[in-house]
Order: sequence, then C-alpha cells, then structure tokens
Amino acid sequence: MDNLNIIRCEDEPIHIPGLIQPIGYFFAIDYSKHTIEYVSQNSSELFGVSAQNIIDKNILDLFEDMDVILEQFLTQSNQERKIYFGICAKDSLKKFDLFISKYYKKYILCEFIPQRSSIENIDEQYEKTVENLISKAYDIQSLFQEVTNNIQQLTHYDRVMLYKFDPDFNGKVIAESKIDSLESYMNLHYPSSDIPAQARDLYLKNKTRVISNVNYTAQGIVSYNVEPVDMSLGFLRSVSPIHLEYMRNMGVAASMTISVVIDNKLWGLIACHHGNEFMPEMKIIQTCEKIANMISYLIKIFEEKEYESNQNKFLGTIDTIASVMKQNIQTKDIYDFIGENIQMFKPLFDANGIIFFHDKNISYEGIFLEKHQLQIFVDAIDTLEFQQSFETLSLKEHQESLDERILKECSGVIALRLNTSKESLLIWTKVEQVQTVNWGGNPNETDTKMTLTPRKSFEKFAQVVTFRSVPWGDLIENKLQIILEKLEYVFELSSTSSIVDQQKNIILSLEEEKLKNQSQLIEMLVSMIEQRDAYTAGHTQRVADYCEMIGKELNISTHKIDLLIHASKLHDIGKISIPDSLLLKPGRLNQNEFHLIKQHLNVGYEILSKIDYYKQIAEIMRYHHEKYDGSGYPEGKKGDEISIESHIMVVADALDAMTSNRIYQKRKSLKEAIEEIKFYSGKWYHPKVVESLLKLYDEGKILLVDTHQLPLTKMEEERFSYFFKDQLTNLYNESYLWMVMNNQIPSISAKYYVIVELKEMSYYNKVHGWHSGNLLIKNIAEYIIKTAQQNLIFRIFGDDFVIVFETQKEFESLLKNWNEIKIGNVYTVAKDVDKNYLMNKIETL
Repeated sequence: MDNLNIIRCEDEPIHIPGLIQPIGYFFAIDYSKHTIEYVSQNSSELFGVSAQNIIDKNILDLFEDMDVILEQFLTQSNQERKIYFGICAKDSLKKFDLFISKYYKKYILCEFIPQRSSIENIDEQYEKTVENLISKAYDIQSLFQEVTNNIQQLTHYDRVMLYKFDPDFNGKVIAESKIDSLESYMNLHYPSSDIPAQARDLYLKNKTRVISNVNYTAQGIVSYNVEPVDMSLGFLRSVSPIHLEYMRNMGVAASMTISVVIDNKLWGLIACHHGNEFMPEMKIIQTCEKIANMISYLIKIFEEKEYESNQNKFLGTIDTIASVMKQNIQTKDIYDFIGENIQMFKPLFDANGIIFFHDKNISYEGIFLEKHQLQIFVDAIDTLEFQQSFETLSLKEHQESLDERILKECSGVIALRLNTSKESLLIWTKVEQVQTVNWGGNPNETDTKMTLTPRKSFEKFAQVVTFRSVPWGDLIENKLQIILEKLEYVFELSSTSSIVDQQKNIILSLEEEKLKNQSQLIEMLVSMIEQRDAYTAGHTQRVADYCEMIGKELNISTHKIDLLIHASKLHDIGKISIPDSLLLKPGRLNQNEFHLIKQHLNVGYEILSKIDYYKQIAEIMRYHHEKYDGSGYPEGKKGDEISIESHIMVVADALDAMTSNRIYQKRKSLKEAIEEIKFYSGKWYHPKVVESLLKLYDEGKILLVDTHQLPLTKMEEERFSYFFKDQLTNLYNESYLWMVMNNQIPSISAKYYVIVELKEMSYYNKVHGWHSGNLLIKNIAEYIIKTAQQNLIFRIFGDDFVIVFETQKEFESLLKNWNEIKIGNVYTVAKDVDKNYLMNKIETL
C-alpha cells in the first residue's frame, strides 16, 4: 500500500459507520428520557413495525427490567461498558444478552444479542484458566503460550494468536495455538499499516471486537438526527469493508480480537480466527475479556521483574566502576584512568565496543577499525547535533556517507557527552546484525490504482535487514543520566585537595550507597504491597518486629536478624499476583480460592530469588507457612528441613494473625494466642522458638497494637464498598452493620438503633411481582434517607432497614417526627431496638 493509501486509511471514520453487524439489534437512547433516538433497521423483526416507528418510543416499554438496569448502570457502575445476561423483550419468550455502553453524556447504546444457549460453568472455567496461567507460566514465553492454549480451548476458534506491537506499532505473532490443518503464523511480522492509528485507538477504548461472518449484510441505523452516532464503545459496530476484504484475503471467515492493555497503552492483541461463520456465547466473550485483563497484569509483573533484574545489574556495574575510580583518585588523573580502563564501561550497555574521546585522544576497546577510520567515526559522532546523548540502531540513517566498514562495525551507537571542563565523549557501539524478518505478506506492497484497499497477499515474505544492530534495551536515557550523576560525583571528589577527606568520603559514600540501594529496593517492594492492601502492609511490619525480638532472644547473629526482618517485611510480596476479589474478600475463602491464595508463596519466591542479594531472604519467606510436623505448605517440609529463621517467621506470623481483627472473626487476646501457640509447640511450631516467645511474654515485652482489616486509603474504600453495599438501594448491608455493632469501624460510635420493618412485602411481591417489589423497596429507602438525613442506614433481612445514631438527640428526633408509610397493603413499623437484638438476628442468618 503506498503512502497516499495509508493516509486515506488512517482517515477512514470507522467509529461512525452508521451500520451494524446483523448479529443483534442496536438502540441509542436519550440519557435522561430513555427514548430511542437511533435504531437499527433489523429491529423491525422484533416488534413487527418499521424501524422508523420505533424511534421516540421508550426503551422501558420494549424490554423487561430496563429501568433497574439503566439505573444501576448509570449510578452504580464506573464502567463505560457492561454486559447483562438473559434480558427479555416484552410479550416475548426470547432472551437476549445486553451490551450497554456510554456515549459521553448524550446517549446510552443498548445492543441486544440473541441468546443461543446458557453456559452454566463459565466461572469454573475462568478459575481453571487463571490457575493454569499461574501454575504453568514459568517464564514470560510460557505465559504467552498458555494464553493462546487456554483461550482456544475455551472459545474453539481454529486459530488463536498473541500479537505484540513494537514501538512503531509493527506487530509480531509471539504465541499461537491452532488446529493441525492450518499453516503456522508464529514469528511472522505485520506492518503498522495493517492496523492503522484510528483502529488502534478503538482497541484502547473498546477492548473486544467480534466478527461472526465476513460476508454479512450490514444493517443501517435509522434516526431523525443528522449527526451520526459514535459507536466506539459498541459491540455491533459494522467493520470497515477494507478490513473485511483484508480478512477474506487471509482466508478468515470469522474473528474475535481482544486488546492487551498495559499502563493505558496498547501492548498487543489476542487475535482469534475461524474458517467459517462463528461466534462464541457472550459469557465466553466476557470471560475472555477477564482473561485478557489478567494477562495484562501478569505480563506487567514479568516485564517489571525483568526490568528490575536488568536495572539491578546495571546499578551494580556502575557502582563498581564508581567505587574503583574513587579508590584511584589520589594516584591517577581521572581522565587517564578512564582511558586506561575503558573496558570497564563496555558491559553497561552490552556493547561490542567502547570509546573514550577526551582532549583529542581516543581510547577504545572491542572495535576493529583502522586508526584513521576510528578518527573519522568519532569526528562524525562529535559533529552530530545532540546536546547530551545520542542513540541509534542504524548509524547509516544519520551518516550515510561514511565508509561501509564503519557503518557495519558501528551500526548501533550510544554517545554521551560528559559534563566536565573539557570536551569528552563516551561512545558504545554494536556491530551490524544481518537479520531476516519474516512478514505476513510484502509490507511494501502497493496499489497503483491509488484507492483505499488492503494487502491481497499474505504469503510469507522474507526481508533481509542490513546496517542495523540488535536493540540496546529500555530506558537508555535514564541509564545515561545515572552514569552522568555517578561520574560527576567522582570528578568532584577528584578535585578535593585533602587526601584524608577523600578517603573518608570514599569509605562513607561506599557504605551509604550500598545501604541506600538495598534500602531503596526494600522500600520499593514494600510499597508494592502497601498499594494493594494497607492492612497486609501493617501485618508485615508487626511480624518483622516479633521476628526481631525472637531472633535476639535466640542469640541469632545480627546479619541473620537483618535478613529475617527484610524477609518478614516482604513475606507477602507474592500477593501482588492475587486478584483483588480474593485478596480483599471480607470473609473465609472457599477451597479453590484458598488454593489460589497459596500461590503467593511461589510467586514471591520467584520475584525475590532472581536478585542475588535477596536469595537468602527468598529462602526464609518461602517456608513461612510450613509447620514443624510437616503438615504445612507449599512443600510439607518439617523440623530442621527448613531454617530456624523460617520457623521464627511461622510463629510471628501466627501470633499476629490470631491477635488481629478480621472482618469475619474477632481477634484473640494476647493470652489466648500465647496459650494456643504453646499448645501446638512441637506440632506446628518449633519448640525453641515457642520457648523464646514465652519468655518474652512473661517479661512483658510482647505488646499489641489496635489493628483492623478496614480500608485505610480511598482506593481501598472503593474496593471494600463492593462487599458492604446493598446492590438495589446502595445502602449498607448486614455485614457492615455487624462490624459497626462490634466497634470495628473506628470512626463510628453507634449507641442507638431504630428498625423500620416492612410488613406484607411477601404478599405484595406475590401479587405484583418481584420487579415491582424492588421498585417499592427503593422508593421506601429513598424516603428513609431523606427523613433520617444521615448516612448510617442499613438494609437488612431483605425487607427491613436499620438506622444507627451516635447521639440521643438525633435518635429521639427521628422517632418523634417519623410518619409511618402505607402503600397498598404494605406498611412500615418503626421502633427502637437494642444492639443485642440485632446481633442475635444477624448471627442466626
């Protein structure tokens, strides 16, 4: 495709096609009035009237439960798009899955897809998929392959590919699962023009796109409005005919594409292809979206872990260089020392060659050029227009006139100007790496008709790339800045007049840098825990305190105590891979959930063991759920098979768990916890560790702090609200009332309680139906909110409400001014009750 075609393709308005795929029915309704403003032509099939006659009708009159759905979607959901299942058209037994999305504050898009069958065990399949991904993904490539394997098994598409973008948005197939009869696309590249910019923008906004049949007949959108409706977030949006032809040229009849988004950037796509007409059930599509979200998170963890490993290696190398330079300041001119030891700098960027240019002198290592060629190369770099640094993978793109030998030997270049009194350059080089890139079709294929058309050929096209090196890696500018800061500090030391001061500074700076680097890494890892769950972070600090006391009582060396403290603070780092729905669940876990939680031990070990300094820490924390008799996990080790440090952490972790409030159980007293640990000495806990703990307890050195499992940040409050809000009324539920009455909410001091009982609701539901009953309960809830004029209102036992007061004045005022409600045969009774009455009722549920 030539440049003109690419530009025109980029400008194609694919977000406002005015057409839909005929696999469902489209309605765009007014935000406030719920009247239909846009409707697809095929909607006449549903109601037996023309599409024009459906315009201006109220969507509530056409489909069941739409009032509740719209209210919930607009007021309780922060999502821009959501799926509801099993919606019925009025006067019809047909069921639909509803894909609902927002178009700014103007319209709500409602897309009804006929339900073909009901899938019962989809949640189990999702849990199994997550378990497979966590347990089988030993490295990032294994994770990629598990993604395509699991999604193909779930959806039954002929081919499932994971497709990753490079910085220029060219794509590469990095994992694939397919039926045996298909040719493999593994490792094929595709040019950025195959997925133009506006298509990538839509993939960021709307993560799922399904095409069930490339030969579909699009259905038009009917409206009295001139402005086309934006369908960016829609499910049924008709696809560009260019893309449909592209698919036919590939031999694909149906597809599903799901975005992989990391840090709000399009990392890649999960692309599913089928040889004939095909579309999975909506519940499967929704599950694939959830899997893609999980994959995005896991990929981020793997990439961050790889980045941290590379960064630690880089920091270790530059610290070593700086230390060696500091030690030789008093005996060598600093510039001469760099020139004589230039090879030290080469590993900083995994370079083939390194050059130091200073005061017209050139020192080098690993570059095979004649001296005059080397001088020409350095002069060429020095004359380039860059202020501080320069980076390229192809010098030929910047200095095409240079000799071919230079362009091959120094294809990749990183140049850094040192901020010193004289002009100095550090230059890293990489040799040419001739590569054969396999493309899915010729990326340079052109169309002489100058029309908007896709590529027609997808046969493997091999392109030989020359005068180009392998990539330098990530965050080059950041690394160069670190190098500058380290070297500037060394240059400052070299100009110090006092040799004694220099020596003192060297010793102090070495120790401070070592401690600072270790401390900063600890802080960063602990911060990762705190950002997920502040309660867990408090728990790890308390465990560290207990471990330190017990370790000192056992006369463990200072070094081992330091390792134990660090291991304690990081022992829950693996929980960053646990979904919020499990990590923050305010209740006991079922067997499958507990199995997933246990994976945090292996994840945490994998994270820490990759860093040399933390290998010993990783070994300690790996076994903090083992038991002395071998009945623990993950490996069932016992006795001396694990270190005394791990045994200390087992006891410290148990002590804090028992003496901390949980939402689902009250904490034990310190005495009760100590007695339980004493009882299991020699069974679950190491006898010597227990003996030391008992001595500390007898001496009064074990002190408890008031802890709870409540949200400490605004983010946690939002996540916890999922568990403590009634979905119909948005009032608090019984679980939260139980916590209030048990004084587990520090900011609430509940003293007086009023219960408002709804009488005859069962009869009302029987006569008018549950839908009408729900509306009645919502209206009564709104009346109570308005009358009580405060926030502590709870919906309990389905039909009743409790209002909690902290002052007698407000309590008495409500009872005095309360007017009982009577609607039909339903009426209310408001009365004051004591806390014990409510607690007994809740605990019997």
